[in-house]
Amino acid sequence: MSDVLVERFTEVPRFVRTVERYLLANEAAHNLIFGVLDSLLREPGRYTGDNYLAAVHAPNGISGVALRTPPYPLALSRMASPKATVALAEHIREAQPGLPSILTAPEVAGDFLRAWAKLGGPEGSVKRRQRIYALTRVVPPLWPPEGWFRPADSADHELVLHWAEGFQRDAFQDASSKGARRARELMTRKLSQHEMYV
Repeated sequence: MSDVLVERFTEVPRFVRTVERYLLANEAAHNLIFGVLDSLLREPGRYTGDNYLAAVHAPNGISGVALRTPPYPLALSRMASPKATVALAEHIREAQPGLPSILTAPEVAGDFLRAWAKLGGPEGSVKRRQRIYALTRVVPPLWPPEGWFRPADSADHELVLHWAEGFQRDAFQDASSKGARRARELMTRKLSQHEMYV
């Protein structure tokens, strides 16, 4: 009998309560998962597909987390062991066999893709390498700029949309009209919910 068990969740609040402590241990690495979980909690109707929320339980607690909101890729947390990654690959192969792609740390991706191939899945390849940066300290500037941090308002609408389109282009190498539209929709929603600051 395996010493790891994969549990799939249907209730987002229960999933968050179960995995939050594990994810917070490496908050920077799990920022994407936290962002999607925040959206799922605030806007339950936003992702209406066959969402996949899973945690790997081991004798000493949670050892891995997976989240997918189709059609988006599967996001995998850092894993406590390769065994947790293999268990998730087996579970996902049954639950969502048509998995298009994954987002995770390189070592987790390698373990997952090897397990996926052994299960009969297609071989994977690296499409894009990214880095995660974590702020560890703030050094105040010698000459602070004028102005102040404030919520964006209607006068900032076009500026914020321009920033969002630029981020979409630079971070995701997506200069398509579809990418720009997606960025504008996201920022318009965040502006309407007073979640953007300038």
